[in-house]
Amino acid sequence: MGSFSCLPSLSGEDARLGESSRRELSENLHQFVRSFVLREQPSRKQMRTLIYKRTHSGDPDPQSGVFGNNDCMGTVKGWRYDAVIGIGGIGPEPLRKGIAGKLTWVGIGPHKVFDNPEKPRNPRVTFDHFWYLGERGPLLEAAYPALARRMYEKNVRVLIHSPLDAKGSGLAELDRDIRKILGLAKGSRSSRRLRKRKFNSPSGGRRRVAQPDSCQRHKRH
Repeated sequence: MGSFSCLPSLSGEDARLGESSRRELSENLHQFVRSFVLREQPSRKQMRTLIYKRTHSGDPDPQSGVFGNNDCMGTVKGWRYDAVIGIGGIGPEPLRKGIAGKLTWVGIGPHKVFDNPEKPRNPRVTFDHFWYLGERGPLLEAAYPALARRMYEKNVRVLIHSPLDAKGSGLAELDRDIRKILGLAKGSRSSRRLRKRKFNSPSGGRRRVAQPDSCQRHKRH
């Protein structure tokens, strides 16, 4: 950033301040502008939130806060997002697991580790803030009705939500629900640091074979 052309010329007593004082004044103005810009940036940020339905528990791991510890959601974990919201589906399997229709977990500030050579596009993900209630989570229909309508009435499997896309009363209500949900996790602990996984070479030992997982069948909305 160059010098400010709007600085007035100094004369009389002010001229005795010298060139060093002019430079100090210019630097102070630059610092003020930079701090103002930094304060404004978060309010303009378009946070992208990945929202998906879960059919079972166990991924993410409630203790470590690692999303993808069982390779749930496959390559979806590699999409671009700033936060994740996991909700229970409403089919027979989530009913058996006790998560049907519930808000189960939230992660903010993802860190992706692509360390599986057999599935190079399927990362494990840790978070700056990880909040998990699982089966004890609130029912979406009661606590966050706009999100419940969006995900259940339209049978949405995976959704990327950006607040600046919200136009109209229905989407504004959805935006409010998502902001409230993300607020639950802002004071939560971070995920544990990942340890690099070890894989057997194709010529030596057995290879891991991924089991079919219904949570990997998805479609972007």
